[in-house]
Amino acid sequence: MFWENFLPNFLSDLAAGVILGFVLALYIENRQKIGERKKQREELLILVKKELMMNYESIDTRIEKLEREYIVEFPGLKDEYWSVMSNTGQLSSVIQDAQLMERLSKAYYLIKAIKFVEQQYYQVRSNARSLLRIEEQVAEITNPLRNDLINGYKTLRKYMELFLKKEDFKEIPYEKEDPTNIQFPDKKL
Repeated sequence: MFWENFLPNFLSDLAAGVILGFVLALYIENRQKIGERKKQREELLILVKKELMMNYESIDTRIEKLEREYIVEFPGLKDEYWSVMSNTGQLSSVIQDAQLMERLSKAYYLIKAIKFVEQQYYQVRSNARSLLRIEEQVAEITNPLRNDLINGYKTLRKYMELFLKKEDFKEIPYEKEDPTNIQFPDKKL
């Protein structure tokens, strides 16, 4: 009688244990994936904030150099992290808040527009200097682009000052770049 009851009970307990173990393993794996995605999302948001803060912190220096020396500081404004996330389709998985996405998109739209004007200014100024050799004439030719660039920087700064005060973005940790990192020298035209 013992063996007659033992085998069915053993097999039913074994089957229940396997099923329960399988379900538990799937649950644990799912929780780990959710944790990894959350960590990746936070890391990507930190990179975006770092990129925006580097741009913001360089605006006053860029304006000053343009007003005083007619120099465009290189490297230009940064948008690499945003571009990579945008080009790989990660934006919607990383930034789920529609309002945050809108503000970030606008900031990066301004950055891309300013980068374009920076490049135009640099090319026009380089070409004018090589052809004219008289600084007053070069300044006269490049002043409209220079003024557009200065106004673009000021607009970006004002937008970022409003934008960076938003609570959901303030909570993202940010540490300044290590000053011992390699820095690009200023290029004078």
